[in-house]
Amino acid sequence: MQTEQDEDIFQTSRIKSIFENVHNYVEARLELYKISLFEKGAKIAADLITAAILGVCAAFFLIFLSVGIALILGNWLGGAYIGFLIVAGVYLIIGLVIYLRRKSILQKPIMEAAITELLKGDDED
Repeated sequence: MQTEQDEDIFQTSRIKSIFENVHNYVEARLELYKISLFEKGAKIAADLITAAILGVCAAFFLIFLSVGIALILGNWLGGAYIGFLIVAGVYLIIGLVIYLRRKSILQKPIMEAAITELLKGDDED
């Protein structure tokens, strides 16, 4: 009788231990996923900030280059306004091409890059 009781207590203790181990494992995995998600979010935010800074620098470069080209064209063609109109026309054409092909030029590559970054394994960093 005593050994049956001891055996029941032992099995109950083992079952509790198994449940505690499973509970601790699940908690650890959840914490790991939270940390991994936070890390990926921070990397995406850092990439966006870097892209924004580079975009601002590129925009300033393009503005000054455009003004310079417009002034040179204006000198050659006899009026500064003509150079600025030509440069504006070139930007209008580029803008229309980008707008008409925005899905293949902008949306698809950006979505693919974001999905790839989110699904990238931790060992690939």
